[in-house]
Amino acid sequence: MLTTLWPDHAHVKYGYTLKEIADYLSIHYTTVSNIVKEVEGGADI
Repeated sequence: MLTTLWPDHAHVKYGYTLKEIADYLSIHYTTVSNIVKEVEGGADI
């Protein structure tokens, strides 16, 4: 179950890789990584 609104949940809760999420959303995996980091509070963006 991927969701376009919560890629961090797809990664952390459901175990999808950043690449799998990125492919599903048609974005680069680095973008997904930045989203996850920002949501987790670990990014200086």
